Amino acid sequence: TMKLMVNKMGISIEKAKEILDIFLKYRLVYTTTLEMDDEIQTVYQFYPTPSFVALLIFAREMIDKPEIFAYNSNERQLPYLK
Repeated sequence: TMKLMVNKMGISIEKAKEILDIFLKYRLVYTTTLEMDDEIQTVYQFYPTPSFVALLIFAREMIDKPEIFAYNSNERQLPYLK
C-alpha cells in the first residue's frame, strides 16, 4: 500500500507512513498481515465510514480555498434566519 501511495502520489515513503499512521489513529484503515514471497507483509485496508467523504471535502476546501467568495441576493424579501 505504501509503495502504491509513493508511486501514484509522488510522495516519500516517510510521508506515506505518516499518512497511514494518521489514518490508523482515526480508524480509517486497519492492518492485517500476509505472508507473501516468504516474508510477512503488512497490508492496509480501508474501513469505509461516511465521515471519510466529509474529511476529503474539508481537506480540499482547506487546500484549494476560493480566492473570492461573494453572495448577493437583491430579490430576497424574507430574512434567512429568524
